[in-house]
Amino acid sequence: AFIILQILSNFLRQDSHSNTVPIPDQEIVGFSDTKLVHIFLIMGSAGRKWFMIYEIVDLVVFSPSLYLFWFVLILELCRYEQITQTRLRVILLLNVIFACISDFLENSMNLICLATFESQPSATWNRCASTSGVAVVVKWTFA
Repeated sequence: AFIILQILSNFLRQDSHSNTVPIPDQEIVGFSDTKLVHIFLIMGSAGRKWFMIYEIVDLVVFSPSLYLFWFVLILELCRYEQITQTRLRVILLLNVIFACISDFLENSMNLICLATFESQPSATWNRCASTSGVAVVVKWTFA
């Protein structure tokens, strides 16, 4: 899954002038709805199609495996290190859960935005894009 995402990521980053196009998933400081419109316009219809595939792979394959890995790893480390403080274990596990929820929300909102994209977006589209921008900040805060 990681290799597929890297290949898709490299393909998506190239526009017709060999400049890089930012991928919304990797914007650590988030993005606004107008920035997302700009990114989608730069991608063009072919780039948006590939970005949709990227998002689906990220949502269905990569994210669940990544967060499950981190969840199990933290559980095992707590058991191995004999961390008996319930509060610390809960905080560590909630960190993974919040990152996972925000990543799923962000990917879902990006898919909705991709499926309903127009150059003059509706108010609903703007709310989805703004939600995605906030979710990406939360994801990178907890990830």
